[in-house]
Amino acid sequence: MSTLHITALDTLFFKDGKPFSMGEETWANGIFPPFPSVFYGALRSIWFAQAANINMIANATNDRSQTNDESLNLRITGLLPTIDNELFFPIPNDLYGIKRGAQNEAHKLKCISKPPDLITDYSFDCLLQTKEVIKAEELGGKALLCRHNFETYLKNTSDSFTISRLSDYVLSEPKVGIGRNPNTRSTETGQLYRVAMRRLHSDIRNGNGKAFGFAVKCNGLPLPENGLSRFGAEIKAIEYKPFSGNWNIACPVQEGEKHFKIYLATPAVFEDGFYPKQWFQDNKLELLTAAFGRVQHIGGFDMKAVKPKPMYKAVPAGTVYYVKAANGFSQSLKDELHGGSIYNLASVTDDFKIEFYPQGFGLSYVGNFNIE
Repeated sequence: MSTLHITALDTLFFKDGKPFSMGEETWANGIFPPFPSVFYGALRSIWFAQAANINMIANATNDRSQTNDESLNLRITGLLPTIDNELFFPIPNDLYGIKRGAQNEAHKLKCISKPPDLITDYSFDCLLQTKEVIKAEELGGKALLCRHNFETYLKNTSDSFTISRLSDYVLSEPKVGIGRNPNTRSTETGQLYRVAMRRLHSDIRNGNGKAFGFAVKCNGLPLPENGLSRFGAEIKAIEYKPFSGNWNIACPVQEGEKHFKIYLATPAVFEDGFYPKQWFQDNKLELLTAAFGRVQHIGGFDMKAVKPKPMYKAVPAGTVYYVKAANGFSQSLKDELHGGSIYNLASVTDDFKIEFYPQGFGLSYVGNFNIE
């Protein structure tokens, strides 16, 4: 097993799923943090770059039915942001901020039973709502929880949390460029464009000297302990080295408990939509409600086939499912979901598990909640 800490040596850019071509669009939107598949591709590239594996690039493929590509043995089992070499967690989507309130504070939505006289097509048994009528701010994708606050969140022992804003550690740094004629190398008229680069250092904005990075835990391939590589759409330089942080998070849910929540630390793609309905039914789980934020689109480009990959809709990191277990929370559910993956609920032959599970999608933790 390898545990690597990735830090950027330059600005980074990660393209979203929208088409972009110079002359038709002027702004290339990006995403941040990047999807697990980006890290998966980067780690495979690091493995291929070793002298002993360089000749195996010819066998590289994204088709998991092929058995001659050793790099497909790679599996990402942990992927989290880091600040100053400490693990942080994407903010759960059942936490919210208050507009014009404290910028470093988040509050938890309360879970209530659906009123029997409520006229709605909402089919689930519970609702999530703020504790009072306020102007709430959606924090999904904008903030992180430190390890201590995340454990408190899972234990359900507090309703308010101190958060770290992503904007304090990742600086937006637009790059302006223009297209060139490939033959004459002269600039082309009408092909001015801008790219939303990100600089992963905090010195410029908050002056505290804490750098932003990513910790990746993986197995299946022997990777070098440290080195340099290229990352992102603009193939900028990154450094990777061993990460010594503690990944162990205590599971607060006791065996036999009927209710628990599933938190996703990375995005997940399901055949059934915003949650894996069939997987829940197979494991005798009932969805009571959920906080899943805005849909994301997972795509990419197949370098070998020279064509775009299929586009999938995904629930984002920070998605939270409120679940009722017919047989109670069990040791097997703990082993599968806490520090594991929601894809462990699927059968080994499930196509979506085969495709997305090894890449680090759907990494999960479980926690407690109360119904008011």
